[in-house]
Amino acid sequence: VTFSGAAVLGSTDDMTITGSTTVRHAVADTTGVNITARNLTIDTGSTIFANARGCAGGTAGNGSGPNTTTGVCAATTSGYGYSTDGQGGVGGSHAGVGGRSCNNVFTGTTYDTNTGPTLLGSGGGSGGWYGASPAAGGAGGGIVRVALTGTLTVSGSIIANGGTGGTNTTYGAGGGSGGSVHITTG
Repeated sequence: VTFSGAAVLGSTDDMTITGSTTVRHAVADTTGVNITARNLTIDTGSTIFANARGCAGGTAGNGSGPNTTTGVCAATTSGYGYSTDGQGGVGGSHAGVGGRSCNNVFTGTTYDTNTGPTLLGSGGGSGGWYGASPAAGGAGGGIVRVALTGTLTVSGSIIANGGTGGTNTTYGAGGGSGGSVHITTG
């Protein structure tokens, strides 16, 4: 099930994700998976999946990051993974700094918070020579927001990891930063 938008249930309504169901964040959708209910249960084998659903990694240059006002991904906004022709790509940043490249190149632009994240993860920079099949940077993680008046029971998983950067014969690309998982319960 690909999800874009909000599932807003009443204050006495419960939601269960069961039967090895995967609820997926639509790629680069700035709303993400947004669930409001009384109780939420995610059974064993089921998941809310937002891995590599955020801002795109670079294919021959920098990755993209979210605009901190609109949430829309662009190539010169916050957190993007940097890339220089003929070098390794830098990992995307989010509430923490992305990883350095093999050439020790580092950007370090951070955004959002680690206690109440709301934005998409940033994409990593590409690696290698732009004109000779550069390795693509990993996409950033997506968004999962859960607001409950009752309880959350997770036997499955909730994940919003950044994607892995690719490799070519010379240099690797930067990985995407993790996305946002923000859960509040009653």
